[in-house]
Amino acid sequence: MMAVLDLIRGKEFAGQTLNAGKYMPTDKYGQLEKVPFALVVGEGGTPGYLDQVERLRVEVYAPFDDALEIARQSKSRSLGRTSTLRPGSWTRSRRTRFLPTCPTPVTCPRRPCCCQSLRGRRTSRPTKYSPLATFGWPFAFKEATMPTFDTIRTGADNRSLVRKIQKAVAFFRPKSEEGLPTSLYEGGSLVDLKAAGWIPLGLVSPDGYTFAGERENATVDALGYSTSIRSDVTKVPRTIATTALESGKKAVEELKRGVDLTNVTQDPTTGEITYDEGALPVDKEYELIVVGADGPPDAEWIMGKGYPSVKLANLGDEVWGGEDAVASEITLDVFTDDKTGTPVRHFLAGTGALKYKDILGYTQAEAG
Repeated sequence: MMAVLDLIRGKEFAGQTLNAGKYMPTDKYGQLEKVPFALVVGEGGTPGYLDQVERLRVEVYAPFDDALEIARQSKSRSLGRTSTLRPGSWTRSRRTRFLPTCPTPVTCPRRPCCCQSLRGRRTSRPTKYSPLATFGWPFAFKEATMPTFDTIRTGADNRSLVRKIQKAVAFFRPKSEEGLPTSLYEGGSLVDLKAAGWIPLGLVSPDGYTFAGERENATVDALGYSTSIRSDVTKVPRTIATTALESGKKAVEELKRGVDLTNVTQDPTTGEITYDEGALPVDKEYELIVVGADGPPDAEWIMGKGYPSVKLANLGDEVWGGEDAVASEITLDVFTDDKTGTPVRHFLAGTGALKYKDILGYTQAEAG
């Protein structure tokens, strides 16, 4: 019944907006408040469970031929086909021939009204409401159409939203007044972060990037309860971990060693670079953006994480050996930005996000 109501309620038929409901909306005089109106009535079907057939009857209230046309069009919308409709109930006037009852004899836009006799006498109000056109159809409930676990799972799961980051790149720079970008796109294309002054971190190990954000909760216990009665998040320490494979780059060495290499020069003859690492590192705060991609060009997903303030928390062991490349495991602490008040900004874009926008469920912004 609700499906039928959704199909016809508020829709336009025969140039008129049709109101519909399960109950007749009448005023204190028993008259319909709005026409045209469709009353959807459920009728009991054959007994049984697996082979039960339920029926719906739709009664359309409107003046004269409008009812038949509205009923025809609304049934066509509901069933996807047109069919012949029969006139509904009729009532006998003592002064005239058979005339259909009108739900609104006082405010009826038609003159003469269907509730008026040929002599122009108008009834005060109809004694009952009789539809000018009705239609109905059976709905059969079979065992095969009952939802199963597999049908429910099919409607709930979507493989299109399963992501696996195949490629990723990270850029960082010292904290700036400009802050993080609000979008990874400019003019419909991805922003070239390197050209914008960001420094690439370079190649990393196959483990990629790990974004941690373990919550710490404070709980309240009560006498007689085996579980806590309240839980509040007190801290969410966030970290980013990766293993950098590229070595020697000035900006990356400053990040890892906690030193300022601004005045360090390279010998033009031997290519030698020399600098001293202090007893305690003096770590700067940086801005960081990590961007990953997944999927073919026609369904590519661009995923990004922007951090307005990060700082080196730990530098792993550096191993020199013949088996593996020289690498540095870097762990960064994440801080809340003073301007935006947030520690991380998430980005989700690409042709995949456009292709599956209905599944994602976000409100579409105004085009502009």
